[in-house]
Amino acid sequence: MGFLVSSVEECAARAMELLAHPEKARALGERGREHVRQRFLCTWALRDELMLLRSLLDGHAH
Repeated sequence: MGFLVSSVEECAARAMELLAHPEKARALGERGREHVRQRFLCTWALRDELMLLRSLLDGHAH
């Protein structure tokens, strides 16, 4: 669950909602953090390592 907003007013309303309900804000943050951890962090780390290996191998080939 998350929020998509299409105006400044909607963004402000959602922010006020989260400020009024800190338990909801905490749960939303935890789910978001886990979503990013599972779907992005390992991928980016692997990509960075592969790019490093490629640059090292390219350097040795010349």
